[in-house]
Amino acid sequence: MTRGKLWLGVGAIVIVLGALSIVGYAFAAQNKGSDAASDRHPVSTAQAVPVKVAPVVKTEVGTSLDLSGEVRARSTVMVLPKAGGRILNMSMDVGSRVQAGDLLAELETSAASVQVQQARAGLAAAEAKLAAVKDGGRAELVAQAQANLDIAKAKLATLEAGPRPETISQAAANLQIAEAKLDALKKGPTPEQIAVAETQVRLAKDQMYSVQTQADAVLGSRATAMGATVYTEDMKEAQSGAAYEQVKLAEAQLDLLKAPPTPEMLAQAEAGVELARQQLELAKKPFTDNDLAQARAGVQAAEQAVALAQNPASPNDLKALEATVDQARAALDLAKLQMDESKIVAPIDGVVVDRQLSEGSLAAPTTPILTLASTSLEIAVGVEEVKAGMIAVGQSVQITASAYPDAPFDGTVKSIAPSVDTRSRTVAVKIEPKDSDGKLKPGMFAQLSIKTQGRQAALVVPRNAVVGSGSQASVFVLSQDRIYKRSIKIGANRDQSIEVLSGVAEGDQVVVDGQSGLFDGQLVTVAGR
Repeated sequence: MTRGKLWLGVGAIVIVLGALSIVGYAFAAQNKGSDAASDRHPVSTAQAVPVKVAPVVKTEVGTSLDLSGEVRARSTVMVLPKAGGRILNMSMDVGSRVQAGDLLAELETSAASVQVQQARAGLAAAEAKLAAVKDGGRAELVAQAQANLDIAKAKLATLEAGPRPETISQAAANLQIAEAKLDALKKGPTPEQIAVAETQVRLAKDQMYSVQTQADAVLGSRATAMGATVYTEDMKEAQSGAAYEQVKLAEAQLDLLKAPPTPEMLAQAEAGVELARQQLELAKKPFTDNDLAQARAGVQAAEQAVALAQNPASPNDLKALEATVDQARAALDLAKLQMDESKIVAPIDGVVVDRQLSEGSLAAPTTPILTLASTSLEIAVGVEEVKAGMIAVGQSVQITASAYPDAPFDGTVKSIAPSVDTRSRTVAVKIEPKDSDGKLKPGMFAQLSIKTQGRQAALVVPRNAVVGSGSQASVFVLSQDRIYKRSIKIGANRDQSIEVLSGVAEGDQVVVDGQSGLFDGQLVTVAGR
């Protein structure tokens, strides 16, 4: 090789080294303004550190809004008794989970029980009185009124039917007999009647003689027997006297028959004829028009009496009794309600978070005994007015709690306040977390990432490439065989990646494994190369 060619080669090397120096200077000037530049270590020629890298890629992602808020129960209820009384039993304590309707406490019920019994008795009495009125009057009064009506109807029917033929016939026969008797008195006895009367006198005398003869025969014989009745003179006199009286009666009738009738007898017979004639006229026309009108009025009065006996209460009385029953039933319902109010039940599903009273305490409607927090949770946050337009009901939310940093929860935007808080210039937004395991507790602090509706192309890096957080976030970028620390501004968090708003460019290789102990300008070897 000639000397000229040697110097030519040396010159080329110098030119290349100079060019590399210029490029390095330019690259250092580019990163001079970064926050990490102040911490840069001198370039070391120590042994290279093995690392893994991944590229910065541009992808279409949904924008998100990062917020923070406090987990709280959707509702908190202070349980107050509706009635006063001493607490007999409390079955729940702080931390107990309850469902709506579960028994929380019981108050003494002695007074309420008596009120229920009184109200029940009052209702029974009112219903019995109403039933009696609806069923009608007393049976015996109804029966008596019905009997009177039957009599009145029978009388009216008799009058309306007119005179009965058999009654007229009987009255006419009675008149004929009376007239015949009067005619017989006026004409005197017939020979046949006198002969019959004389025969009756003769028969009576024969009977008297027969009695006396038999009595004399008995007394003359003086015959007696064991157990026979002794015939005495007194008995004879009695039998003879009776026979003699029959003779006198027959003779008197004969004399009366032969004697002419006295004026009294004629007057009596004539009066009998007149009476029989009046009875015949009455039988032919037994009533007047006034009698018929009175009979009809009697039937109407009897019908009204039956109706009154069957339904002694008026419609207004019935309404009053029905109102009394309704009032008694309402009183019973009220007493039962007061009885039920002695049992204090959970108004909502929730957890007991406070217990103000205990068994034996005197409860009052103005003093809470327990405080319940609903099992449904929410996270309330305030969104800046300028960002409120990015929020919509139904948007997905990623929730990270300090107690579970590696187990984010899903959530949904539940509601957005219709107005802006004039003091903080924020809009109240409520997030509903999905926490079926019940890990989240009221009072926990949570970080929220609300995925807004808009989508855009953004630079993203793997989550494990980012060192630090917030304003201290940075990545190590590979340039040739060395890495350089760059501060970045992060955006939305994704499942395995983080959006980078500034600090890197698409295609940059960032360290994703082996960052521990690295410093700016560190010599590295990339795994897999």
